[in-house]
Amino acid sequence: MGNIRFLYKYTKGHRGRLTISMTMMIILSYVSIMSAKYYKEAMDNGILAGDYEYLKKVCMILIGGLTPEN
Repeated sequence: MGNIRFLYKYTKGHRGRLTISMTMMIILSYVSIMSAKYYKEAMDNGILAGDYEYLKKVCMILIGGLTPEN
């Protein structure tokens, strides 16, 4: 829980910023859980086994393409 304490220190006196940080943390954890689930499915089916491009693609789909391509 060090992350939350750090976020609270970082956003001291900025309620809005704290809310945004918490929301981002929740979204990131959700995305990582979902991508892990899809990745495990793909591994079980033997599709693109060990291919990180697939994982990246899933992440991009889940985020909704909001982040620009690197």
